[in-house]
Amino acid sequence: MTAPILIDGIEPQARVFVPSMGVSGRIYAEATPIQKIEDSCASHVRCFEDMGWVPQPVVPDNNKPAVIEPSRHDPVLNETHADLLEHYGVQGFPPRATKPRDKALVDPDRPAADR
Repeated sequence: MTAPILIDGIEPQARVFVPSMGVSGRIYAEATPIQKIEDSCASHVRCFEDMGWVPQPVVPDNNKPAVIEPSRHDPVLNETHADLLEHYGVQGFPPRATKPRDKALVDPDRPAADR
């Protein structure tokens, strides 16, 4: 998901980070000009700080910065992303690539009936 942002008179398309908490339905959103692993990890840290707690488990989307090889039983996360989750004492379970019901509640690719 992208959105235009204004930085120094230039309007790049920013990547929008929108995690949701499954039980409470609370969401957090922020936009970053690029979505490298450093941006993804920093977005997670700011989200955890804003929420005041860290969910267990974390279900990152199958975005390239965070997930190298998606698999429900043996996912391969980017080492930096895995270190971040380990620091917070949580596990990351990326959704299966062909199973939209595994995706976050705010994901536009999730079937509307499941949101």
